[in-house]
Amino acid sequence: MGVLFDIYCIPEQPFSLEWSTILHKLLGDGLVRPPFWVGHPLRTGATSSFLRSPELAFLEAQVGGEPETPRELATVDEALAQVGREGSAMLAVEAPASSLRSEPQSFHPMPSFLGLYRFPAGHTLIVGEPADPAWEFGNREPTWRGEVFELLWINGKNAPLREDFEGSRLHLAIEALWPRCTILADERL
Repeated sequence: MGVLFDIYCIPEQPFSLEWSTILHKLLGDGLVRPPFWVGHPLRTGATSSFLRSPELAFLEAQVGGEPETPRELATVDEALAQVGREGSAMLAVEAPASSLRSEPQSFHPMPSFLGLYRFPAGHTLIVGEPADPAWEFGNREPTWRGEVFELLWINGKNAPLREDFEGSRLHLAIEALWPRCTILADERL
């Protein structure tokens, strides 16, 4: 298993913007691209429940077959209509490497995944410890813990480190959409 990087962006004011505004901006600027994977943001196993990563949503949609499996949708309107019917929801898309890094020319062009998450009743986000303990060996102490109602998560093997993300086209767009948002980063095996 390789190293995965995660960037979390948490708005100061949750639900201050409609997802349609966020997605149309990111799509219009070429920072993300279809298709869209939509579903419930939590994955429930036999003994635990954990936050479904944007990359996992993509992989689960490829396999399908379970009731809570995310669905792949071709258009932004279909995706927004689907998440509009749900209380807690996630919407994931591909994010090209060129939009994720302040200096994209020296990295592999493989995309990462970006997910928008909504939790009307809140969700405890823990950064720095594995979301699913079965995926990581050893104990790690969390670097941040807090209640979130909305967030954006960039995830995948080609997701950037925080210092590479800061100043990127996607970072600048997110800060314009969500001024004073909290940016968190994590690296995990």
